[in-house]
Amino acid sequence: MVASWTRTIGKSRQTSKDSARFSNTEKPKILLIGIPEADPSYWTMNIAQAPQGPTLRRSLFLPDFICQKINSHLKYIYNPKKNAPYVGMHLIKQNLENDIKGGIDISLIDYPTEKEIMRITKKNFFKIIGIGIGCENKVYEAKKLAKKIRRNSKNKEVSIVFGNYGATTGKKLGILTEADGTVLKDSPEEIEAKEKQGKYPYTGEGVQSIRAFLLNNQGKLGLELKVKPDAPMVSYPVPDPDLPPDNFFLRWLAIKMGFFGTPKDMNKLAVSLGCMNKCSFCNTAKNFGNKTLLYTKAQEMYQAMKKQIDANEARKDYVPETLFFLMDENFMRPLANTEELCRLVEESGKNIRWGTFGDIRGLLEYKKKYQGFRGLVRGGMLSIWIGLESKADVFKKRGGASIDEVETIIRELQELGILVFGSFIPGLSIHTEKETRVLINEDEIKIKLIKEEKLNETQLRKAIDAEVAARKEKGQYDLLNIWEDIQWWLKLNTAANQVMMLTDTRLVNPLTKEPVLDLSDEEFGHTFRRDTHPNISGKRLEEIDREARSLFYQKNGPVALRTVLTMWDGYKNLKDSDNPAEVRATTYYYWLIKRSFQAISLSLVFFSETIFENCSGSFLNRLAQFLDDFEQSTPPKNDLSDEYQRVFNKDERVVSKTAKWCAARLRTHFIGKHLHKDLGEMDLVYLPDSSPTVPNEA
Repeated sequence: MVASWTRTIGKSRQTSKDSARFSNTEKPKILLIGIPEADPSYWTMNIAQAPQGPTLRRSLFLPDFICQKINSHLKYIYNPKKNAPYVGMHLIKQNLENDIKGGIDISLIDYPTEKEIMRITKKNFFKIIGIGIGCENKVYEAKKLAKKIRRNSKNKEVSIVFGNYGATTGKKLGILTEADGTVLKDSPEEIEAKEKQGKYPYTGEGVQSIRAFLLNNQGKLGLELKVKPDAPMVSYPVPDPDLPPDNFFLRWLAIKMGFFGTPKDMNKLAVSLGCMNKCSFCNTAKNFGNKTLLYTKAQEMYQAMKKQIDANEARKDYVPETLFFLMDENFMRPLANTEELCRLVEESGKNIRWGTFGDIRGLLEYKKKYQGFRGLVRGGMLSIWIGLESKADVFKKRGGASIDEVETIIRELQELGILVFGSFIPGLSIHTEKETRVLINEDEIKIKLIKEEKLNETQLRKAIDAEVAARKEKGQYDLLNIWEDIQWWLKLNTAANQVMMLTDTRLVNPLTKEPVLDLSDEEFGHTFRRDTHPNISGKRLEEIDREARSLFYQKNGPVALRTVLTMWDGYKNLKDSDNPAEVRATTYYYWLIKRSFQAISLSLVFFSETIFENCSGSFLNRLAQFLDDFEQSTPPKNDLSDEYQRVFNKDERVVSKTAKWCAARLRTHFIGKHLHKDLGEMDLVYLPDSSPTVPNEA
């Protein structure tokens, strides 16, 4: 397997690191900065959480210092520059290019270093510089950055504009003032004052607010808008940038070993803003309110996707697939858009795969309407990120689904190869390390039984037990042992997981080192801090958070391999289908695995937590079974498979014969060691002494 970087081998190196992301036009006017230099914690967020991320452990072949050197370059795999372009800022850019009369030059850089920013602002004359502050704890850094930009900028009168959650917080606290720049979020008082002056207030999301800013300052800036702030917005796909490692030797080594597959660019498409769920811990709901559709019709969404598909098919290094992530906090609601998009994708006959966010309520509605999820597979769904949070239905997002129904939905999706990314929150207010408790109103039950003339001690006991059981079935707990919750998370065995405590950050003044904001303040979209948890100390929650992440690895295996195993399950369950769209899905599953198989085999040594010795017997057996089965499998027989075969043959020729031989030997050794082993004691995952042992179910 060959990396997308093969096309860079033998070509001259770029003279500037930012040249691929920054277009230096003759008269640039606006610079948009998408979250300045994410801090190191960004690497380990979400599905890259340690120990699930790609970290090269001490191996049988390489000494520690070489492993450490390679690790310093591996972080690019989960680098937000590669995997998470600042879609909100791209959306602003797309709209302003469409909104301003006569056109305008807009440059955008995602996650730049301060050095990059200084170089660009010194070289170019910008009238406006927009800075996104993605987290509250970055307010002071953004304020400092703005001062440096103003001193360094070629245009000393440049207008600096702040946006996103952190900017709103900074303005509310008086940290960001007009002297620093304009914050695109007005208070109710400011909204009223501007409306009296005949100006447009800064409200809602970024596009609307930046339009209002430009309209209020047209004379000063020399710009003229074609639209009003509340005009409909445009949204186009944002491809992931191609960012190869800087180190030429490592790039060459990766290609020769077959560690990185053919190009699989994910195109991010914003299809809505806001969210209707109103979860108390979420800034999106707090700051942006109800869901606003950027595409009211699935047909329009599909046309935007098709333009990217056509561009992808025109590439010389084309792989017969186009991948999208549809940016919508809850794409399954309204259901009609999901249904229509699936129909359009299925009828297109193209190999389109897409992921999105969703909730159990939307999935439950879909399942009841269609008696399953095959329609989603036929419609191209590849993954869905679900805020599962807890066994307890704390945030009322399940539409009445029972715990068993939630488990069934997750299992049925993954049996079809649809990757479920589950988000879980240790440290909810109901969490405890003591006994799980469900309280009920016994007096109400007594009154009901008296009316029915059925009151005796036995009947009362039965009625109480039934009510407790019903509440448990629906996840209606008053107190829930956190280890019982973690056990449930493990049982779901989602293809990927995010384990993240409910906020543990304070905004601290860097000069005085004193906190200026306690994020327990609901005004800022948070409910409580971990160090004020009613049942568990902050230090203990930190320990539990780390332990939960490790347990996911131990019981269910590394995320990268879980996703492969899920797709393999989908292939096996759908391979005999006679539906053309389902056949396309199985073909995609097969060839994604085939293109990754060399890397998977080498990972048995290189990319494992002390070479899998901490993983459960059930996972090791499952992985060994997959390796054995896949070696004996054959590709689907269809035109799409033939296209994949041509791509694969071209890429495989570059991989070293020695690397292939090593991979084959590793597979043979691993299969012989772990296939059909007696799981027994190996199949237990042990929790800390204070918690019960969690059985690792095969």
